[in-house]
Amino acid sequence: MSRSVVRTGGLAAAQAGAVIVAIAALAILSARHAWHFDLTGDRHNVLRPETQEVLAAIPAGAEPIEIVIVTSRALTPEGDARSAELLFRPLVEKLVRGSQRVRATIVVAEQQPDLVKRLAMTGVPTAVLHWNAPAQGERPAESRERRTDDVTEAGVTAALREILAGKRHVAYALFGHGEMQRSDEGPDGFAAAAHLLENANFELKDLALVGSAEIPEDAEILIVAAPEQDLLHSDLEAIGRWVRRGGRTLLLLGPGREAGEHPELRRFLKEAWDVDAADGVVADFDNPLGGKQVMLLIPPDPSARHAIVAQRREILQLPICRRVAPAGTFPVGVSVEPLLSTGPRSWVETNVDVVPPRFDEGVDAIGPHPIAVAATRTHEGSPEARLVVVGCRHAFDNQFIGIGGNAALLRNAADWLAGRDEDLAARAEPAHDGTLVIERRQGLIVLATMTLVPAVVAVAGVATWWMRRRL
Repeated sequence: MSRSVVRTGGLAAAQAGAVIVAIAALAILSARHAWHFDLTGDRHNVLRPETQEVLAAIPAGAEPIEIVIVTSRALTPEGDARSAELLFRPLVEKLVRGSQRVRATIVVAEQQPDLVKRLAMTGVPTAVLHWNAPAQGERPAESRERRTDDVTEAGVTAALREILAGKRHVAYALFGHGEMQRSDEGPDGFAAAAHLLENANFELKDLALVGSAEIPEDAEILIVAAPEQDLLHSDLEAIGRWVRRGGRTLLLLGPGREAGEHPELRRFLKEAWDVDAADGVVADFDNPLGGKQVMLLIPPDPSARHAIVAQRREILQLPICRRVAPAGTFPVGVSVEPLLSTGPRSWVETNVDVVPPRFDEGVDAIGPHPIAVAATRTHEGSPEARLVVVGCRHAFDNQFIGIGGNAALLRNAADWLAGRDEDLAARAEPAHDGTLVIERRQGLIVLATMTLVPAVVAVAGVATWWMRRRL
């Protein structure tokens, strides 16, 4: 055997050995030092900057924030625990990778019933956050807990921000005029809506405006949930004073059984807020009509820009609604924007004795008709006051809040009233499918097989060619 053949064979063996050693070294490195790559268009496999900012705000040396995401097999078509976990595993992995100051786990309700009972769970999915907050300044150490049924990165980020602040938003529910009660678990009650708001970090309290009573100083939101009787003049005067100092109100006001109901409340809305709550029931040829249950199905509106309804993805199912629209009185400092509107084949049936509603050509105004509005009012030297009026008594009652996007509408309205504009903006960001995700060990393995190995082979080929030229 010639010397040249031996040298060529030895060189080839050395090159093959070098490639094998390189691949083995890369495999060992990838196992010990995981690198994560996200090549998706919207970077949805890494934490958003606002989430990273919130995590960075956890005090150094403090105990980690424990996050337990409770899911259920019923949430998946497969109906098994693994599929239920997979729904939220990407979120948990992002949080754990993003900070050592959080510990996140997933619990399948059917597998740990004792834990679900101890947590007093009333619905899934829910994220439960717990933190033993250290003493800070004059604030003593305390145990804090927050919950959210918005189990997305935006929802968990909002809950993290709230648990770090150690403060809950205070909302008062007015009663004394036949309003829906937050303790009522019947079909027409407000208990499910109250639970949703409590999970969104609102502390709900009852409020009766008797005589010269004022709305409490700690009130951030006033909820007037479908009063059956008109509000008293003294009630509206107290609400007016609260509005002038930046008060924020959520009002549900469905159509009355008789024309002209709630004259004082409607006058206040028109004069103080430029909002007209018209008589009559809004019906639509394209929606179900039957008996007294006149249903409106409101599909998502891609052109909607207000934070409460931007990027709405689910159909709303709203029974027995009235037209709620800008009145055109144009008070100084007031701005009104429609939130929800019916279709072009809708009309307002002003004759309350006609059941079901009947369209009269030339008499009834054809749609579209707004059925919910958001308004702002500014006063010099005072915070901005806000108002949301939904012209449907039953939009958020126990019977309908779990249908379609009704719950999301309530949550968004409450968040906007509370000034959580940043959380709303994050929640409204459209989701895009990623093109490629490379994470954990796959990162270096794919890198090795796609780039380094071909490069080593190419270099080996060039070296072989060069050596053969010299033989």
